Amino acid sequence: MIEEIDVLEDKGQLIQHDDGPLVRLFIEIWAIAAAEPTIRDVVTTFYAEYTHQVAEFIRHHQPESDPATARARAETFVALMEGATLMRSGIAAHRSPATDDIIRTAAVTLLTGTSATPR
Repeated sequence: MIEEIDVLEDKGQLIQHDDGPLVRLFIEIWAIAAAEPTIRDVVTTFYAEYTHQVAEFIRHHQPESDPATARARAETFVALMEGATLMRSGIAAHRSPATDDIIRTAAVTLLTGTSATPR
């Protein structure tokens, strides 16, 4: 199970924070969405689907989890990852190994219900 979570860093979410142009693109999209209802609708739809997919992942790994709890954990995971974009990219702060370890542990806990560290 933890091997699947390693995609957070190896191929997925956390590695994207190293891509400066991609991070700046997302920040621009968020800024435009704050002012433009059409873009806000697109962003809202994107995050609704993202959250739904994460909730499905959680339900797969925690079948005993009720849908409301899985959704709350998914929303928290998405918020953690999106906030980490700013904090790990050097735009709002600079990453640190200690913070990265806590982010990974929190992500694994949210996704799997365990407090195991993925490394």
